[in-house]
Amino acid sequence: MRIFTLLLSILLCAATATAQPLTSERNEQPRSLIHPYNRATDAVQGDVTASSYIYTPSEWRFDEAKGEFSSYFPMGTAWLNRQVLVRIERATSAYELWVNGRQAGRSASGATATEFNVTKLATTGRNDLLIRLVESEENKINTAYNASKPAISGVEVICQPTIRMRDIICHTSLNDSGEGIAEFAVAVKCDALGRKSSKIEYAIYLNDSTELARGAREISLDMRREDTIRFFSRVPRIGLWRASAPHTIRLDLCNRVEGRPAEYISRKVGVRDAKLSMQKLYVNRVAAPLKTADYTGEQSLDSIVESGASAIFVTADKATEALLSECDRRGLYVIVCAPIDTTPFGSTIKRGGNPTNDPLWRGLFAELNAAAYHTTKHHPCVAGYAIGRGRTTGISTYESFLMMKGVESKLPIIYEGADGEWCSDKFLFR
Repeated sequence: MRIFTLLLSILLCAATATAQPLTSERNEQPRSLIHPYNRATDAVQGDVTASSYIYTPSEWRFDEAKGEFSSYFPMGTAWLNRQVLVRIERATSAYELWVNGRQAGRSASGATATEFNVTKLATTGRNDLLIRLVESEENKINTAYNASKPAISGVEVICQPTIRMRDIICHTSLNDSGEGIAEFAVAVKCDALGRKSSKIEYAIYLNDSTELARGAREISLDMRREDTIRFFSRVPRIGLWRASAPHTIRLDLCNRVEGRPAEYISRKVGVRDAKLSMQKLYVNRVAAPLKTADYTGEQSLDSIVESGASAIFVTADKATEALLSECDRRGLYVIVCAPIDTTPFGSTIKRGGNPTNDPLWRGLFAELNAAAYHTTKHHPCVAGYAIGRGRTTGISTYESFLMMKGVESKLPIIYEGADGEWCSDKFLFR
């Protein structure tokens, strides 16, 4: 009996080893777009060419036979003792990132923005970049990749201090007077080998001139630790974001390390209280009926608005920073869909059938949904998320739904293929 049990254990371990979950290989969690500047005025103006902490590679070469895009980035002495990150907004398939001939990581999907920490691979002077598109099982769940010409976009090299502002989040509630109470959360990460301290100074403005709040928070972190500082601001009703009046406020941040400014970040923030209630979306306590139109990237937003639509349904591979920023400005709502479409796999959920009920795929489903959320959550136009497209349900969709409800408790999380199952909020959006 013991021999049989031992043999069974060995067979199970072997089966597990040959069926590893499909996920990315990277060392940075997804986040909203962060642009650090070395001067406060440049941060407010938002011109990335003025920042010595941002480099945009432009001289790309493509080797069609190998499916490789190659370029380089220079690294001066001002970047020493800081963190070097490569951000890739989009690629037409899964890919590997190589720096100076060494692999920095792998993205299981090029459909969402991905960041890699390449500090250990970068050297002073010229650094070679190579993005190798790869064939993989993961590509199959996004039909947007079919017949796509090889392409990459939005590649930036970003330099931040060893204790840095990793992400910025704003949560809003309304008081009895209908004014906004904005809670800002700044995730701070320490990449140093020892304990490091920082002082985060903040200022919040209405109409770029009226100061709403100002202050500072100090934080000290051990090696490889991350924590969050929080501060609040009252925002008058005239400053709240809504479709009919898409106003924004400005958040200015300064990260002081050892008394010296190490990075400045400025961001336009749309403060609005949005929540799902009684199968409807309410924005600032007013029902916001959403008449959606599918956005494929080929039509103009003007034509969509002229058709009477108040929202677009867009997969994450097309939900670029430029598109979402324009929707913020127009007051056009957006439902962001994870880059998952299992329709081509058929309707059976038995073994070897649709990935929605295959444990091998559940990690990738969760990863793609988390990336779709964290890279778009800072845009006020985002009115909800879809965990993918398809006609079947299973462990992958169930766990993705639970994960998304854990990070987003107010906006609707939907799945059109739920067919009465619990892996979708009931939401009247069409």
